[in-house]
Amino acid sequence: MSSAKIEHMHHAVIAMCVIGIVLAVAAVSARAALPSDAAIDVAVTRAAAAADTKLRGSPAGRVEASIIVGFSRGAPSAKEVVLAAIADARKSIHLAAYQFTHPDIVRALIAAKKRGVQVAVVLDRTQANGDSQAAMVASGIACRIDGRFRIMHHKFIVVDGRHVETGSFNYSVNADKVNAENALYLKNVPELAAQYKAQWDAVYAPAAACAGGGQ
Repeated sequence: MSSAKIEHMHHAVIAMCVIGIVLAVAAVSARAALPSDAAIDVAVTRAAAAADTKLRGSPAGRVEASIIVGFSRGAPSAKEVVLAAIADARKSIHLAAYQFTHPDIVRALIAAKKRGVQVAVVLDRTQANGDSQAAMVASGIACRIDGRFRIMHHKFIVVDGRHVETGSFNYSVNADKVNAENALYLKNVPELAAQYKAQWDAVYAPAAACAGGGQ
């Protein structure tokens, strides 16, 4: 065999070896990529499950959380969101209010009391002589006036220990008809409701009983 043919065969063997090495490296790289893709899929699945668990409360599936938002003169209005929260109550309502003068909200609380809901309110000192606190007392609703803070500026309601209504909306006609306000109703959020209830307890416990009577 001539030296030229031997050299040609030598080059062909080298080329085949190089191709084999390239294919082997590509195969290894492809196999190495699979765990990464799988890991991403697993991470996404776990994240989705974690989010779902936080929303539903448990893998077994408690009632799903939901949010209703309303703005003054919107649809729904902020007042309607507040009234919806009160209407949902089956066991208890704990309200903390800076301004508490809207007759529709006062009537809704009294109606809740009449249907067997435990209702209790704590109000800012500016409400100490108002008609609304007098209506609470006359209806047998637990009512106290905060005297520790310069302004007790809370506006929230804890419903049945698991729902929370809050926002900028004062429970007043001005907030409903004149101001730009918002109300947020978070349903089936027991962990959040527990935090709001703890704050309500902290304000209510040292507060003084409403005097009743009105202006």
